[in-house]
Amino acid sequence: MALLVILISLSFPRFSSALTEVKLNSDASTMAGVLRTARTEAITSGVSKQVVFYVDDSKNPRYLYVDKSTYKLSQGVKFSGIKPFNSRFKNQPACIFLPSGRAVQGGTVILKAEDKVKYVIVLNSTGRIRTSDTPPESWEDRR
Repeated sequence: MALLVILISLSFPRFSSALTEVKLNSDASTMAGVLRTARTEAITSGVSKQVVFYVDDSKNPRYLYVDKSTYKLSQGVKFSGIKPFNSRFKNQPACIFLPSGRAVQGGTVILKAEDKVKYVIVLNSTGRIRTSDTPPESWEDRR
């Protein structure tokens, strides 16, 4: 029994780290999916669509697909930053997709959980959305 307790206590940090990584990857994937949906709906409807990021609310990290749904980040996952997403919606940083599928202003959402980081990248020229473990190559201050 004591051996079992020791084995479990040794494996717990690995399990906890793996769970954190799963939450982070899941949140990044969900966010990319919401952005893709907004882009697709902008193209098909002919009306601009917005996804708003509430990065300053550390107690309730979330983003909003305007007129659709609010999405909360998993417990332990937070916004670490946004570059640049200078577009605003009600004074919050936003990704706005035009009916052409382009983003008004592209950018990167940085999600963090413990020591792990995930990037959700939107190119303004094409509206293409992807997730990455590394920042975009265009960044001068790659981490």
